[in-house]
Amino acid sequence: MSKNIIFKAQVIKQTILDDYKVDITSDCRKRETVYYRMAYISYLRKNYGISYESLARMINKNHSSCIYFVKQSKYLLDSPYGDYKEIHTIVSRIGKSVNSKIYILPRMYGRKALKTLRIHKPNFPSVSQNS
Repeated sequence: MSKNIIFKAQVIKQTILDDYKVDITSDCRKRETVYYRMAYISYLRKNYGISYESLARMINKNHSSCIYFVKQSKYLLDSPYGDYKEIHTIVSRIGKSVNSKIYILPRMYGRKALKTLRIHKPNFPSVSQNS
């Protein structure tokens, strides 16, 4: 896996955290958090072909969880109910905006690198939370 793909995955994850206040690496089991985590994993797997083991390391989970997320993502996209389609669309748009930008990779990866690199954050509609 190239450093460019790793960096793009980190930018997508950080954008989800900054713009939507959802930490996909947490152990939270709230539906919205799980849907963002699922959409993130399925997007990276589909568009970059990242292995399940690498995906699992990105979100601090087991590789079997990533296999489950990809399978469930396909099912939820075909189902007529739920907020998953909207969240999947948001994550896909974030990923496409990251792909359309040309990034100069910093020497250091991680939070410091993401904070020093200012990216354009498109204005996507936020998902309403149903309490």
